[in-house]
Amino acid sequence: MHHSHARDLDEARERAFELSLEGVAERIEQPLLVITGKLDRLVLWEESKKIADAAPNATWVLFEEGNHVCNNIPYRYRPLCGDWLRERLS
Repeated sequence: MHHSHARDLDEARERAFELSLEGVAERIEQPLLVITGKLDRLVLWEESKKIADAAPNATWVLFEEGNHVCNNIPYRYRPLCGDWLRERLS
């Protein structure tokens, strides 16, 4: 609500769904790791897939049992992040 200057939660939610990386994600030059959970109720997994598909050097990972930011399964996504970073930085 604060950042969108919305009057209430409903308006904030409407404004959030208007946000888009269309025309921007295509310009990401660095490797990009997009991890999402299928059970995320805040950011639908389909939206993260759009970003990964648009970015030229992206890896997209979907955890079927993951919620928002996969906070319910850190033991699954954190090792993946570490391995992904190690591969790119070595």
